[in-house]
Amino acid sequence: MRSALWSAGRARELVVFALFGGVPEPLARDGPDWTKIVGQDPDSFNFSGIDPHMIESIRPRSALPCQTGAPPSCDPINGKEWDTTTSKAGLDLQYACVFTLPVPKDCTKLPDAATCDCGGSYAGPLCDPNPSDGNKPTLQARGKAYPAIRELRVAKAVGESGIVGSINPTRIDSAITMLAGFPTRNACATPASATTGLPPGPTTIVSSAGR
Repeated sequence: MRSALWSAGRARELVVFALFGGVPEPLARDGPDWTKIVGQDPDSFNFSGIDPHMIESIRPRSALPCQTGAPPSCDPINGKEWDTTTSKAGLDLQYACVFTLPVPKDCTKLPDAATCDCGGSYAGPLCDPNPSDGNKPTLQARGKAYPAIRELRVAKAVGESGIVGSINPTRIDSAITMLAGFPTRNACATPASATTGLPPGPTTIVSSAGR
């Protein structure tokens, strides 16, 4: 069955796969460092060279310097490693990266409590002492993203048609507007027909993964 993406004479090189995923922003900035993001040859399960932040694991990753006993902001990329059995879900993954929320969430009060990670026995890097709760770590000050390995492998496979950016923003102007470290490409801003004469313009398939 012929995909609608190739209808009307659209060339394959005009289809762009843009992924905003769980990957530390420095690894995606100025062109993705694929070895550090997914390893040398993930199709053959050769993950040598991968950045330890990108390893999917329920256990602390020993290659990272900030282990479970470190303060929450020890690692500028992901805060620290943590005991994922303390998650409200019962079990979780280590984070690829974290970012500061524009307004912390009080996890003891609705509506924030319904979507908070903090509380209970949670021992991860997202929480700060809450003055409204006896300085217990129930104030969520940071958001998180998990390694988006499968989606990143797709972006790598499509070569020059793949665009990768971190889903964790480098700057947040408000609770709604996020300006992230997303790479851009002229083809996404300029109709392809204006530069190549091929109808119609580029189609961008946007995906987000990792949160």
